[in-house]
Amino acid sequence: MTVIPRERSKNILAYLHKHYAEKVTINDSATAVNISPKECIRSFKKNIHQTPIEYLLNYRVEQVKKILRHSELSITDIALRAGFSTSYFSKIFKERVGMTLREYRQRQG
Repeated sequence: MTVIPRERSKNILAYLHKHYAEKVTINDSATAVNISPKECIRSFKKNIHQTPIEYLLNYRVEQVKKILRHSELSITDIALRAGFSTSYFSKIFKERVGMTLREYRQRQG
């Protein structure tokens, strides 16, 4: 049975959503849908318009924004729940959101 590329991308998305808080590699995503890492990137980028890793970083940022709005957890705990070390995640968050984690939390409160 041949899986069409869109269906493949949906399966990769499902894998990323389920495992976003873990260390996820291209090999993990590719293995989950029984394709090569190169095909995983090509297929995903064609259908989602970004690489699986770019998507994963953006998805993690969105999950953290939700947690920041609805939780009193420390920023360190939130970063760890999203699968990041604090310093790296702070950098990624600021690049994608335009403010620090603390600034975002203060503006939401």
